[in-house]
Formats: sequence, C-alpha cells, structure tokens
Amino acid sequence: MKRFLNNALLIISVFFLVSGYRVEIKNNTLPDGKEIVLEEEEEKLVFETPGCTISAESASGEIAEKVNEAGEYVSVAIELDDEFDALIEEPDQNVSIEEAQRIVKEHRENVKAHYTKTNERLVRELGLGFLEAEVEISRYSNFVFLKYGNKALTDYHIEQFKSISKNERINKVYVRSENQKKNRHQELYPMKIKTYVEPFVTQNPDYDGSGITVGMIDVGIIDKKHPNFSQTDYLIRNVWWYWESVHDHATSIGLTIAGSTGIAPGARLLVAEYCLSWSDAVEWMLDNGANIINISMSNGSSPGTYTSHAAYLDYIIRNNSVAIIGSAGNRGSKKEGGDHKVTSPKTGFNVISVGATSWLGEPLYYSSHLTSFLISKPNLSAPAELIYFPGVGDEEFGGTSYAAACVSGISALIMQSDSRYIIVPHLLGAVLAATATPSVYASEFDSSGYESVLGAGIVNCELAVTNRLRTVCFYNDTNK
Repeated sequence: MKRFLNNALLIISVFFLVSGYRVEIKNNTLPDGKEIVLEEEEEKLVFETPGCTISAESASGEIAEKVNEAGEYVSVAIELDDEFDALIEEPDQNVSIEEAQRIVKEHRENVKAHYTKTNERLVRELGLGFLEAEVEISRYSNFVFLKYGNKALTDYHIEQFKSISKNERINKVYVRSENQKKNRHQELYPMKIKTYVEPFVTQNPDYDGSGITVGMIDVGIIDKKHPNFSQTDYLIRNVWWYWESVHDHATSIGLTIAGSTGIAPGARLLVAEYCLSWSDAVEWMLDNGANIINISMSNGSSPGTYTSHAAYLDYIIRNNSVAIIGSAGNRGSKKEGGDHKVTSPKTGFNVISVGATSWLGEPLYYSSHLTSFLISKPNLSAPAELIYFPGVGDEEFGGTSYAAACVSGISALIMQSDSRYIIVPHLLGAVLAATATPSVYASEFDSSGYESVLGAGIVNCELAVTNRLRTVCFYNDTNK
C-alpha cells in the first residue's frame, strides 16, 4: 500500500508539472499570498572533467591546464535550443510489426532531415566551425560535438565557450576530458569456476524477438565464429578510422540477448564498439533500424551525475522511438570505486537502468544504485551471477552487464508480442516496472515508490510479455 501511494503521489505531482497548469503570479507571490523563492540562473557552461571542480568564473588558464591534464583529448558537447515538435502519434492497437517499423522509419527520417539542416545552419551562424576543433553534428538530436587533441585547449577556446554559452540559442555547453581506452569499462564481475552452470536462458516459447532489432554498444565486438551465433542475423559496424577488436564481454552480451540460447534468438543484432563517442554508435544504430540499444559498459567518468552523455541519450530516446537499456554499474566493488554510484550515461532520466541480483533475489553487493541528483536508479533489477558461456573464456561471469542484457532481450519479446511498443518504446519502462516481482530483500522505498537498491523489483519475463498491463506513463522532458 505504501508503494502504491508513493507512486500515486508521484504521478499526481508530475501531472501538475507537465499538464500546462498555470496560475497568475504578481510580485513573486501566488494568489494565496505565498512568496515564490526564485532559483538562481542555471549555469550554462559546465565542466565535467573528473576530479576537476572548476567553474566558468575560474581563470581560463587554470581551466585549460586542468582539463588538458585530465585526459587524452577534450570533448565539448553543445546542446542547442531546438526541439523537434512532430512527436509520433499513439499507434492503433492492431498495428503489425511491419507497419510499426515503417512508421518509426518514416518518423526518424523526418527527425534526421530536420536536425541535419538545422544543426548545420546553427554551426555556421554561431561560428562553431572556427573553434579549431573536429566538429561532429548530430543528425538525430539538438547536439553538436567538438573534439580537441591532447593539450590543444587554450585560453582562447575557454573564452569562446563562455561567450557561446550566453547565446539564447544555446541551452548548455559541456566541457570534459576523455580517455579513449582507459575510460572503457565492461560491467562484469568475474568469478572462479566452481561447477558447470547452464547458459543464462530465459526464453519464451511463444516469442523469440523476430522482427525486432536490438543494438549493443560494448568494449569490443562479438566473435562471429561462436557457434551460437550461426543462426543469428547480425550486423557489425566497421569504420575505416578505428580498429575494432573481438572481446569476450561483447560476445557474452550478444549471446545473452540474441544467441541461439539467448533470450531473443530471433532478433536482429547490431554491434558497435565504443570508440571515442556515444553519438556515432547510437546514430549508426538508428540508421540501421534499432528498436532497443543495450549499453553494458560505461565510459568511466562522472559516476552518479547527470552528464552531457546522459542528456544526449535522453533526447534520443524522447524523439526517435528507441529504448535504451543500460547496466547500473558495479561500483560497489572496491576495485570499481566502492561508492555504489550509477555509471554514466545510465543516469539519464529516460534510460532504463538495471541492477543485479542473485538467483534468490538478493541484491548483489557491487550493484550500483546511488546518484547525486533527484532520480531513482536502478529502474529494476535482474539475476546476474554464476553465468557460464561455453566457448567464451574459462570463467563464470556476473554483473550488471548481464542484468541489462537480460532486460534488453525481454524487451524485444515485449515488442514482438505487441508492436505498439515499437512506436512508443518509452512505455517499456512502465511495463517492466509494473510487472516486476518484489524481492523479499526489499526494505527501503524512496519517494518514487522504488526500492532504493532494487528499483521496481526483479524483472519478470512471463508477466511482462504475456500479461501486459494497460499503463499510462510520461517521459522526462529534460530540455525544458
């Protein structure tokens, strides 16, 4: 009852925030005489460099020096004040998978046409091409990315960022240092083999994910020679400027989602190795029809915080009919940090973050669940220990990586069983939460109604796929 009331209160409070309700305000007071406390203007220039607590008011030389020292290169994410307003309509209940995919493809083409034209124009008008950086223009969102080589950031650039951030057509400017290899973390937890454990299988006899495309961004690519991929329809990204490498972690995640003994063996699998940015992998997947994107890794920076990467994924989810599901992280382990902070970019409001439990439903001690801002993570949890993949290394595996892959596979089954979720995938979060099984270990519920460590509970494949509830949900408009 407590959980139900908390959820009801949350929904009611959100209704007043997003329903357009207005009251007349005079002299900073409401009609009942209560004074409004005005918040300070939000800082539009944000420095995300780990361990570098600096602000836009710091000396430019200090900023440039600290940011350059922190990583191999510097990335700047510029969030433009532009919203594609042609949101997709609620689909008919009897829409076929083929028709749903056609609707999504047409919608994405409209989004792509809008942002390709608009972002290129704004880059010219704002002079972003003259900042001596490699410019990457998002084709599916209101973001533009700049990249500088090591030690390339100067006082001049910092002053330009300050100036640009004051432009009314700019929402925010994020500056951060990056490390190409150092900051790529697979979120697994290796364990010594004690006994043989069957492959992690949660298949549904009525559905296999056919007609659904699942993308996965990982620390490497899958081993195409693995026999359990022999019947899998997969596409691996191959870019000329980066040398992709086969990785056991990527292989095991792919097997969990769409291998012959995986959860959705009939699904099409898109595979991209994370290399330098999230956006190039995500947008390649959108080009190739991804309905779900699994992220069982992190870039190792700014855990527990809402980063530019999280903001970018939020926008992609909200405007491109795609679900993004990610591992909450293993930062309860001292090796990973010991602070239980959810890893970036899974801190996104609209990203479905997944924690890890034992087979008995007990939260695993390393599973991350803390953030430094007001959002409940993870959204739900899944069993993720003592998993053995024949032909992949010589260890059993566990970790939130596999919990996320489990939920991604189940989400493919949900989309196959009801194609409306292809068109409005943000409903997935509500279905997964509503059908999750409460754990006997759940004890601390927060104001959202979620348990503080497990989220809504443990994913229940059978209920989620075969007993879908009529749900009403909202997604977070983080650009407003």
